[in-house]
Amino acid sequence: METVYYLFIVIVAIVFAVLEIILFFKIWRMTNDVHSIYLYFNKSLKNNCIKNEVDLEPENRLNKKESEDSKKSIEVSDNVVRISDGRTMVVDAIKDGKFHCTFKNGIKWKTEIYEESEIKLIDNN
Repeated sequence: METVYYLFIVIVAIVFAVLEIILFFKIWRMTNDVHSIYLYFNKSLKNNCIKNEVDLEPENRLNKKESEDSKKSIEVSDNVVRISDGRTMVVDAIKDGKFHCTFKNGIKWKTEIYEESEIKLIDNN
């Protein structure tokens, strides 16, 4: 009688172990799917930004040109946004016409160097 109980417990433990292994690989595959979905939507977002930039009406182009002429230059400690993906950053230094910008990447702070054409000043008004 005891051997039947032990056999039942062993069978349940083996089934449980196999199901855990299957679940581990399913979750692993799901993380790869999430990454591919992120890449798809990120590319789609970039395409929409470019499309909206091109589709401006002629009068809006004039207004945009006037606003660019009157815009403030980027200085140290200004908040800027990376045009490619919209990440908000802070300008730490300006050396040789290049902007050293810092942003939080997960739990670490990261600094990257950008040209003025790659970033845009955030109006704090």
